[in-house]
Amino acid sequence: FGQNLKDAAKSDGLNTPYYEIDTAPTGTCAVLIVGTERSLIANLAAAEQYKIDWTKTPTIQAAIAEAGYYYIAGFVLTHSADSILHVAQHASDNNKVF
Repeated sequence: FGQNLKDAAKSDGLNTPYYEIDTAPTGTCAVLIVGTERSLIANLAAAEQYKIDWTKTPTIQAAIAEAGYYYIAGFVLTHSADSILHVAQHASDNNKVF
Protein backbone atom coordinates (compact mmCIF):
# COMPACT_ATOMS: atom_id res chain seq x y z
CA PHE A 1 0.00 0.00 0.00
CA GLY A 2 2.76 2.43 0.87
CA GLN A 3 4.43 2.31 -2.52
CA ASN A 4 1.09 2.79 -4.30
CA LEU A 5 0.44 5.87 -2.19
CA LYS A 6 3.91 7.28 -2.93
CA ASP A 7 3.54 6.66 -6.67
CA ALA A 8 0.10 8.28 -6.84
CA ALA A 9 1.25 11.34 -4.88
CA LYS A 10 4.37 11.72 -7.01
CA SER A 11 2.37 11.51 -10.24
CA ASP A 12 0.17 14.33 -8.92
CA GLY A 13 3.22 16.48 -8.17
CA LEU A 14 2.87 16.33 -4.38
CA ASN A 15 5.77 16.66 -1.95
CA THR A 16 5.17 13.82 0.50
CA PRO A 17 7.98 13.20 2.99
CA TYR A 18 6.38 10.16 4.63
CA TYR A 19 7.23 8.88 8.08
CA GLU A 20 8.43 5.32 7.48
CA ILE A 21 9.44 2.69 10.02
CA ASP A 22 10.48 -0.95 9.73
CA THR A 23 8.40 -2.16 12.68
CA ALA A 24 4.89 -1.50 11.29
CA PRO A 25 3.21 -1.52 7.87
CA THR A 26 1.53 1.38 6.12
CA GLY A 27 -1.92 2.06 7.53
CA THR A 28 -5.04 1.39 5.53
CA CYS A 29 -8.55 2.77 5.49
CA ALA A 30 -11.84 1.44 4.12
CA VAL A 31 -14.64 3.83 3.20
CA LEU A 32 -18.30 2.99 2.62
CA ILE A 33 -20.37 5.63 0.85
CA VAL A 34 -24.16 5.39 0.51
CA GLY A 35 -25.83 8.45 -0.96
CA THR A 36 -24.53 11.40 1.04
CA GLU A 37 -23.48 9.32 4.06
CA ARG A 38 -20.03 7.86 4.63
CA SER A 39 -18.35 5.63 7.15
CA LEU A 40 -14.66 4.95 7.67
CA ILE A 41 -12.64 2.31 9.43
CA ALA A 42 -8.87 2.58 9.72
CA ASN A 43 -5.91 0.46 10.62
CA LEU A 44 -3.43 3.17 11.64
CA ALA A 45 -0.45 0.78 11.79
CA ALA A 46 2.75 2.86 11.44
CA ALA A 47 0.85 6.09 12.06
CA GLU A 48 0.38 5.00 15.68
CA GLN A 49 4.16 5.31 16.10
CA TYR A 50 4.39 8.94 14.91
CA LYS A 51 6.53 11.09 17.19
CA ILE A 52 7.44 14.77 17.45
CA ASP A 53 11.07 13.83 16.68
CA TRP A 54 10.12 13.24 13.03
CA THR A 55 8.24 16.54 12.89
CA LYS A 56 11.39 18.35 14.00
CA THR A 57 13.72 16.79 11.40
CA PRO A 58 15.22 19.17 8.81
CA THR A 59 13.17 17.55 6.02
CA ILE A 60 9.85 18.09 7.78
CA GLN A 61 10.81 21.53 9.10
CA ALA A 62 11.54 22.59 5.52
CA ALA A 63 8.17 21.22 4.35
CA ILE A 64 6.40 23.06 7.19
CA ALA A 65 8.20 26.32 6.35
CA GLU A 66 7.42 26.00 2.63
CA ALA A 67 3.71 25.27 3.05
CA GLY A 68 1.08 27.97 3.20
CA TYR A 69 -1.83 25.79 4.33
CA TYR A 70 -1.95 22.92 6.81
CA TYR A 71 -4.36 20.02 7.25
CA ILE A 72 -3.66 17.32 9.81
CA ALA A 73 -5.81 14.21 10.11
CA GLY A 74 -7.57 13.71 13.42
CA PHE A 75 -5.78 10.50 14.40
CA VAL A 76 -2.58 12.46 14.97
CA LEU A 77 -4.29 14.13 17.94
CA THR A 78 -4.30 10.83 19.85
CA HIS A 79 -0.75 9.82 18.90
CA SER A 80 1.28 13.03 18.62
CA ALA A 81 -0.65 16.08 19.77
CA ASP A 82 2.68 17.84 20.29
CA SER A 83 3.31 17.56 16.53
CA ILE A 84 0.00 19.25 15.82
CA LEU A 85 0.80 22.04 18.26
CA HIS A 86 4.23 22.47 16.68
CA VAL A 87 2.74 22.98 13.20
CA ALA A 88 -0.09 25.14 14.55
CA GLN A 89 2.39 27.41 16.32
CA HIS A 90 4.36 27.86 13.09
CA ALA A 91 1.15 28.65 11.20
CA SER A 92 0.11 31.19 13.83
CA ASP A 93 3.54 32.83 13.99
CA ASN A 94 3.64 33.16 10.20
CA ASN A 95 0.03 34.11 9.38
CA LYS A 96 -0.65 30.82 7.59
CA VAL A 97 -3.89 28.85 7.39
CA PHE A 98 -4.19 25.93 9.78
